[in-house]
Amino acid sequence: MAHGIKLLDSSSNIIYDSTSVTWNLIGVYTAPQNSNATFTGVTSMSERIVIRQMVSDDNDTDRAYVHTYVLSGTTLTATRPSSTQTQATTFQVFGR
Repeated sequence: MAHGIKLLDSSSNIIYDSTSVTWNLIGVYTAPQNSNATFTGVTSMSERIVIRQMVSDDNDTDRAYVHTYVLSGTTLTATRPSSTQTQATTFQVFGR
């Protein structure tokens, strides 16, 4: 049995069904440690989300940083917040 939400118009026609809309993986990108990175050719879709995760903490410290990012058009830009303590960061981009 599927669970979700269905939206109906005034004539009881389904106009949105969350059980039939899925997120597709567009790509996985990794920004290197202590460096900025730009990834081009990221597929454009009407909705996109980015999941960001530190790959490892090579400094073995609680003060490690992950990259900030901007996704605009077909370009994902990852910016290091520190030139010495930014860890490699993986970005997973999903769209639908």
